[in-house]
Amino acid sequence: MDRIANFVYDKARLIIAITLILSVLALASFSRLELDPDFMSFFSEGNPKSAEYNYLSEKYENGEPVSILVEKDGSVLTSDSLMDVSRLQEEIRAVDGVSRVQSFLPSEVFVQGQAIPVDEQFINENHELLVDFIENAYYLTEETISSDRQMGIITASLSQDAPVGEVIGALKALVAEEGDLELSLAGSEIIKDTLRHSIVTVLLYLPPFAFLLILLVFIAVIRSPRLSIMAMLPAGVAILWSYGTILWSGHKLDLVTSAAPLFILVLGTAYGLHYVSHFIDNLHKYSDRRQLTRETLRMVGVPISLATLTTMAGFAALMWTEVIPIRSLGLFATIGIGYAGLLALLFLPALLAVVKLPGTLPPVRESRLARAVLAASRQRALIALFFLAVVGVSAFYIPRLEEIGRAHV
Repeated sequence: MDRIANFVYDKARLIIAITLILSVLALASFSRLELDPDFMSFFSEGNPKSAEYNYLSEKYENGEPVSILVEKDGSVLTSDSLMDVSRLQEEIRAVDGVSRVQSFLPSEVFVQGQAIPVDEQFINENHELLVDFIENAYYLTEETISSDRQMGIITASLSQDAPVGEVIGALKALVAEEGDLELSLAGSEIIKDTLRHSIVTVLLYLPPFAFLLILLVFIAVIRSPRLSIMAMLPAGVAILWSYGTILWSGHKLDLVTSAAPLFILVLGTAYGLHYVSHFIDNLHKYSDRRQLTRETLRMVGVPISLATLTTMAGFAALMWTEVIPIRSLGLFATIGIGYAGLLALLFLPALLAVVKLPGTLPPVRESRLARAVLAASRQRALIALFFLAVVGVSAFYIPRLEEIGRAHV
């Protein structure tokens, strides 16, 4: 570690400059940001079901259907309810990108061999005839209406080139404006829209909140806001570089991949905390910055390296799965953890070697949890008993685990 410490101290400004340049390049990658809310990506490559689905979609040029669930406290076949459904269907047909609308309300009925269009006037004047047709002659009745007649389904098929986002927005607006019927949306495009919002939530809210929470914990332990922020820099820069790696490599962010930075943040901040806490402990012993850097890296260099490698190995195991998003998570989390470890060993020591430090620093506060763990470690019999209890419970329940909801992925 002495050779690494000397290199870091001698090339501190160069290391910082390279880190800044790479960070700017990573920031530039956000111009390529694309979200991938398609749940079909969870199927493995060559999955027969997904291949069949894609083949049929391409062959028949079908757009994705959106289902509108219609609910009513009473029957949906009352005159008022059918008129509301008829009006709603016309509004759905008017949405640009909707190619066909089907429901429990037929577009026409056959009376004495003649096809008569069903509109609000027909419903008002021939309600009993229409209900009889729906109950006894309509071929979609069993698929589109519940047996108690309190729920029905309207299916809106989208055209192949439909602006999906705009169509979903228009349908949501129609559902929100409807007052007499209880409506809800379903379908693959609705799932994609929900996943898209979930990805945005993960990207915009979870990392900042997690970063703030960890920062508050660091400040409580280190008792220096400035050094606490520095301790988090390796993980923060590693997250930025991870996004850069994902986006510059041409990958889109799906719900699973977008969570990779959270793992990097939670696990990577520990490396910075180790270095900074030992750096503070050594600060009162060594006035020379080179010696301070060398002694601190002697203490934490090997532990940080081993922790980085073992964590990388754990995430790398995910790359053997056939589920593509999980495989991507394993790949990019492994790379991100490697970035965090490398930055904790090079960038953070280089930064602390050149920045002006506070005049007086209190010693790092030992937490109650750490004291409790140290006290418990002296009770060997208790530790052995606890270990055997955990092994026994695990051995009893692991064979009883059941897999639920397998989708042949």
